[in-house]
Amino acid sequence: MGDQAQTFIPADTEYDEKYWVAAYILYFHNSELVNLINQIDDIESRMFILINDLDKLKKMKQETWNKIQELYDKIKPFQEQIETLEEQLESIEEASYVISNDLYDLQNEHKRFLEQLREVRKQIII
Repeated sequence: MGDQAQTFIPADTEYDEKYWVAAYILYFHNSELVNLINQIDDIESRMFILINDLDKLKKMKQETWNKIQELYDKIKPFQEQIETLEEQLESIEEASYVISNDLYDLQNEHKRFLEQLREVRKQIII
């Protein structure tokens, strides 16, 4: 490339050979270079838009999280009351189970005594 550019370098130039080689490359690859620069500009523009969108989403996420925390702080006392009531309900259910079993046992005992009473009555009547 340097030899091709050499024919364009003036003899009495104040610039060195690297300058003229770069000028030669730019001159003959101008459209390709402009196209690449335009593509880079387009990519950077799209990146900027995506960065802005991402920043907006991060802000929205933080705002949403703050609202969730705020609501949680408001309902926390209710959750504690609900947990207390659930514990009471569980105790009531356990007591109901015990009482139901006792009632079943008493009903069976009652039946047995009724049967015994019938037997005694039969003996008395005869």
